[in-house]
Amino acid sequence: MAPRLDVNAWLRAHPQIRERVPMAFIFGDQDQQAKRDADAIFRMLGTTGGRGGERNKLDELIPIKGTNLAGSALLGQPGLGVSNRITTYMKRVMAERRSIPWSKVDPDVNRLTLANLALLGFR
Repeated sequence: MAPRLDVNAWLRAHPQIRERVPMAFIFGDQDQQAKRDADAIFRMLGTTGGRGGERNKLDELIPIKGTNLAGSALLGQPGLGVSNRITTYMKRVMAERRSIPWSKVDPDVNRLTLANLALLGFR
């Protein structure tokens, strides 16, 4: 079994991601484990450290009714409308973020934070 990522510790260590990056959690409403996981992470986004522990206002839980499919299995199923839900969410995010001014990113100043993939079982 692959090691599990401690999401709570990760969110505490990277509050800028929690506060600035909108996240949507899509899951089949009949998949109880996926629902528990999505609910837990969504709650953590609102309670983990930072100024007031606020999640991004665009964070969203998106249960897909009538299925227990999870992950990529939800894609390519026209009857579920997942692609439309993703597109609608992305349009809303892009419309909201239009007001954020673009700025030049200097890779020497704004270094990327690398994820330790060993924590996810990769070698």
